[in-house]
Amino acid sequence: MADKGYAKKLLERLVELDYQTVEAYYDMGSIISSMQHGRLFELLDYNSMGELIENELTYTPSTGGKYAQMFRHFRRLHYLKHEAVALLKKFGLTHMCEVLPNISDKIGSRAIKNRINAIDQHQINFTLNGKQLDDCHTALAKLGAEQSDAGRYKNSSEAFMAMVDMALANGNGKPKLVAVK
Repeated sequence: MADKGYAKKLLERLVELDYQTVEAYYDMGSIISSMQHGRLFELLDYNSMGELIENELTYTPSTGGKYAQMFRHFRRLHYLKHEAVALLKKFGLTHMCEVLPNISDKIGSRAIKNRINAIDQHQINFTLNGKQLDDCHTALAKLGAEQSDAGRYKNSSEAFMAMVDMALANGNGKPKLVAVK
């Protein structure tokens, strides 16, 4: 059995890697933003930054877009890199991507936490089993969602909203989700 000292060393390393990951979000956002702004992807024979990301990186173009948007919002609001990284570490990329577009001035950690709490109170999360996920993918495809070569859906949000609109129209404004066959 391992001792407590070994467990502490592993935790220290994990914390170190977590910080590096958060800092990488910021740095990737900076690079993607620069490449988009200067259309540098064209110099690499790509038609778009999304195409470059799809072919060269392990994350989706939408994730790359989040990195770039997050970076641009931090810059717009005059956060320094160390401040931005600290906020990303404290609140996470998803929450910061939700909060940053909706603020007009640099705010502190407590105000950001209040904004996140307000957002979280209005979110609905759900879990699908494998068959339900397959059924959703089938329905999304029927509504125009396109899959990339990597198997990810490129415009699933729009197709999902089309499904919701159809369900709402079916029930006179009340959701009545039905399986699409």
